[in-house]
Amino acid sequence: MVSTSGGAGANNGHFDSISGFAYQGLLQYLPQIPKPYIVVTSANELGLAVTDNEHIQTEAISQDAVSWQLESGVSAELHGLFQSLQESPGRYGPKFSAREVALLRQHIVCRNYARLTLELGYLCQAIVQHGSQTTKTAEARLLKFFYQDECLSGAKVRQFFQLQPSQTVIEITPSFAISPGRVQFLALFLEFCLFLDGRVLQRLGASPTNSDVTAIDQQAKQAARDLQKTIYNFLAEHLPAVQLQRQYRAIRQWLDNNGQLWQHEICDDSIVAFWQAMCAQPDEGLGFRRFRSVAGLMLDLQQCLLAGRDKQQHDYATSIGYDAEQGEWSPEQLQQTLDSLQLIDVEALSQPAKLLTASQLEQLEPLLLAGNLASQFPLTVCRSRWWGDAQAVLVQACRNADKSVLLDKLADLTPWPLEQWPASFTDIDANISQVKDCLGHIFVSHQDPLALGLLTQSSLDWQHWQQIYSEGWLALCQEPSFASACQRAQQAFKGLNRQGFKQLPLADELVDYEYGWQQLQALAALITKHRAAFKLQLVGDNQTLAADDQHLAPAIAAKNAADFAIAKQVFDLLYGSTHD
Repeated sequence: MVSTSGGAGANNGHFDSISGFAYQGLLQYLPQIPKPYIVVTSANELGLAVTDNEHIQTEAISQDAVSWQLESGVSAELHGLFQSLQESPGRYGPKFSAREVALLRQHIVCRNYARLTLELGYLCQAIVQHGSQTTKTAEARLLKFFYQDECLSGAKVRQFFQLQPSQTVIEITPSFAISPGRVQFLALFLEFCLFLDGRVLQRLGASPTNSDVTAIDQQAKQAARDLQKTIYNFLAEHLPAVQLQRQYRAIRQWLDNNGQLWQHEICDDSIVAFWQAMCAQPDEGLGFRRFRSVAGLMLDLQQCLLAGRDKQQHDYATSIGYDAEQGEWSPEQLQQTLDSLQLIDVEALSQPAKLLTASQLEQLEPLLLAGNLASQFPLTVCRSRWWGDAQAVLVQACRNADKSVLLDKLADLTPWPLEQWPASFTDIDANISQVKDCLGHIFVSHQDPLALGLLTQSSLDWQHWQQIYSEGWLALCQEPSFASACQRAQQAFKGLNRQGFKQLPLADELVDYEYGWQQLQALAALITKHRAAFKLQLVGDNQTLAADDQHLAPAIAAKNAADFAIAKQVFDLLYGSTHD
């Protein structure tokens, strides 16, 4: 017979869950759960007490606060696993509700599953010990409870543990509160674990040789530890690293506290303000000391927010069309969304042909990492290069035993002329022009029509070029402007001593060169947009960046001084005379 303790003390509002059996040190795992205490009159028989609360007490899921975190970085396989759980059939329809699956998803993606493994371990031990005289093997008892009988509802759970096969009396104090409604959620968690390892039931049902309270307690904790390892190893391949999740959580909390969580409020100033705030606090090992790291994480967050917004609009859009009042998406808007998701393939810029050198790619790294956000965060891209380079020098100086080296490097810092930033891409522009001519020579040599687009820059319209091309390749090469372009392209090819341009490639290799040119065009467009956005940010519309412009010089000088003051203040804080 099992004594079921209810009343006011049975559930004091602390945490409604299946806690487990009496054991030492439970609070180090479950600090919010009162330590249970069980008086057992016989060590050979263990039962489980239940309360009358049949409702799962779950924390509310704030979609606007955690949706980006639950979506970003989750593999397609893990997405599919949660979808399969939601579609799991039961005896009377779907076995689990969408709310339960969403809650489990939050626990798993946020890596908050340690408590669940302990609860499941103790529940399974209770089932195994309780049913020891009705079913032969422990695994069979668990299968019967969770799948054959589906003892998941409050009534069935209560009935199962009230049908005690022996006459052993187990008295449970009111502090040991167990909700039958919690079993449904733990069954869902068990289903998730079975997807990862089919031997989970065997491990959870393993019984100790000495079936007393202490031995069963240790067995339940060992099963929970094994289960945690299984989940951890699985998530290592299907979720971002733990450190990355901690970083995003800290960023989101800061943005939320400062009212800047929404995507249209995150800007260049937000990134700098966050960096300043993190550098002024004790280092928690999150990597927020380096500006480049902060900028990269904030830009990734911005991409997540934009993708979430677009996905929401897409989910609620009725169709493609121009009726905005009916929620339709215009083709242009849809194309812009698709374009925003396109990233430049950096590998195609260096393989199989070096369209850009290693030093040029290194120079473009902040721009390439920002991608299509480079025009939205122009100052951040610039600061990632200049502040990042300066900080790298200071970090290197920190490793020098002579502290005067670091102080000298700090003293050598001078303001960065923001008006010169757009001109830093001049050599990239020249390289793109040269590579374009070289590719034109390659495609001309193979009589590929792509050469027309690469080499034709005369005033003749495209229809005229098509007419000449239809007359044959010889007629095209005899056209004066095209012939001159071919000669220029040939000279450019001979002068470019790089991998992929030392000799003409084979015909079947042209597809790689064409793809590389497409990526180079995307890069050129990205640079153009970034330049325009930077100029607009610095001097406003309809202005120039001429250094000798008397009207703009004071404003530019003030911005240069302010920008330098921010970086210098943080660098002094991190690496100055008070730096240990």
